[in-house]
Amino acid sequence: MRDRFGAILTASMSMLSVGAVIGTIAFIVWGQTRESPGLPYNAMGIIFLIVMAPFVVAAGAAIAALLSIGVVMPLLVVAGWLGRRLSGREAWWWVPALAAAGTAPPALATAVLVEAGLLAGLGGWLAVTTALAVTALVARRLLLPDRPQISGGAMFRRVALYGTLAVVTAGTLASIGLYAGIGYEPPRLSTERVAGTWSDGKGGTLILTARGKATATRVETFDLDDSFE
Repeated sequence: MRDRFGAILTASMSMLSVGAVIGTIAFIVWGQTRESPGLPYNAMGIIFLIVMAPFVVAAGAAIAALLSIGVVMPLLVVAGWLGRRLSGREAWWWVPALAAAGTAPPALATAVLVEAGLLAGLGGWLAVTTALAVTALVARRLLLPDRPQISGGAMFRRVALYGTLAVVTAGTLASIGLYAGIGYEPPRLSTERVAGTWSDGKGGTLILTARGKATATRVETFDLDDSFE
């Protein structure tokens, strides 16, 4: 690995960048399925994103380099050592197995910290495991002795080509899914559906009738002047 450090670093950083873009697309789609929408877009926000884009790219490259050196490369070393130690030869499946085991504790801790549900926590763990395992497997290709040696530049061009296809495919599927209606749609309310007694959880109630009459009892009200006290 010491001899192929540059090529492995290039391949790993390229794959992590592709994974970050696909993950961003998936996060946007997931956000569209939530009841609470994200922050509204405006002209100043878009201009700010354009101005900050070079800094975001530089920060992303630095993070990808750190992850490549601190996570991906050690994962390849340990996977190779375990394969030779336990079965006498290296096996590719040690990479995803170790990735799944290594990402489970931080994924569980994050899910507990943010109070995520079981499915959300499991989905996040699988997503991180997949991104890390695929990145390591692509970099592992450079270490196989029975394969033709590939330079870092050639591997970067391959990742750029197939990564672009993957990003375009993910974006297309996301657009189709949102167009098909997988995003959140607020319920269509009517006087009959909202009729009943509603509580604010603090002793206040709001009674709505099907005829459009409303009766509020001990409901807290908000005055604009209260925010300046």
